[in-house]
Amino acid sequence: MDLSLIIGGILAAGASGIGLGIGARLVPLGLQAGRDWRVLSRSTKATGQRLVAKQERSEFRLAEPPGRRRDSSIVGLYEDTLRRKDGSYTRLYDFPLPITFNAHEAVNESVCDEIGRMLAVPKPPGTVMQFRYAVSPDPGRAIAAHLRARSYDRVYLPACRLHDNNVDFYKALADAGAFRTENASFNITVPVHLTDDDTSRGLSAFVPAVLREVRDGGIRHFSHAVAQAHVNTRDDGVVRRLINAEAKAYEKAEKVFRFVEMQSPVPLRRLERKELWEAVYQSHCLNAPSTPHLSRVPGLDVRDYLCGETVESGGWYMLHGSTPVAMVSMMRPGDALFATSMRALTAHPALTFRHTLVAEFIYLDQRRAIKQLDRRMRSVKRTNNRADGRK
Repeated sequence: MDLSLIIGGILAAGASGIGLGIGARLVPLGLQAGRDWRVLSRSTKATGQRLVAKQERSEFRLAEPPGRRRDSSIVGLYEDTLRRKDGSYTRLYDFPLPITFNAHEAVNESVCDEIGRMLAVPKPPGTVMQFRYAVSPDPGRAIAAHLRARSYDRVYLPACRLHDNNVDFYKALADAGAFRTENASFNITVPVHLTDDDTSRGLSAFVPAVLREVRDGGIRHFSHAVAQAHVNTRDDGVVRRLINAEAKAYEKAEKVFRFVEMQSPVPLRRLERKELWEAVYQSHCLNAPSTPHLSRVPGLDVRDYLCGETVESGGWYMLHGSTPVAMVSMMRPGDALFATSMRALTAHPALTFRHTLVAEFIYLDQRRAIKQLDRRMRSVKRTNNRADGRK
């Protein structure tokens, strides 16, 4: 037998003996540790430690909650308008609702024609004009005003009882949701693009930022300078301007606002800054009992205020906080929307639940729209051609 094989066998037998000895000692220790761990895990001290660890994990996840973060196109308020991410401005107006039930048809038609002419006037491409008709249940405001104004002085008592019975009857109808309140608003969004808007994003902002970081930190930290410049100039979709440029852009949008106000057949009352903030906040946070005070710091980002409530899917509807919300589109290809359809929605006495009707008009770039239609027509024609050239 070879000497190397003998030595190898002796070493293997020695290693096996050592392993068996260590195992004979470690196995009982492992079993005892398992029994001690089970006893410790059932103790009150371990239960308290688990609760503390769970609380720490939940606090750590507060900064990054589950789900996707909400976002809004409204980033701030400038003067009495809403400032949007793309640099456009939106102004809200209170649209009066005249009593036309007993008015002559010609009067109503003339108002509609004048509104149509106002909409037909050319405006900058991308301008959006939106009419909103909001309905909510009436808790009985007219009844409350009547009760505050009435007096029983020198009134026949049986007549008062009869009057109170009638008031109770209408109060029961109001509690059942038979009455409603109506409110109409009009808002216009004007896009504004300046030549300096493109300098704050893309390579126009990235290259100068890299040069500044290299000048401050030196060429040895070039990789760190590139990473820091990327973080500082990363495009988040928000157009940022200097104070003078912002005033110039607002002046351009103000011309369109003034023109629409002059063309309107009804007197439009623009919402003041406080009214504007209340309307926007209440429309984004449906469960908010009140509106927070907004600071007048220039450039304040209000998206954290507007996106505080969660939006979850409930199947065919969305759960906005604790309020179910659904959207119904009346614009389908091939279907025409007649005036009688809108009359049925606005004048139906049974529609007393909280809802809003929105009519939106978007001004397109005619040349670009024609080119898109031409491309669409050519693609449709190509699908009708066979490989041999036949239609």
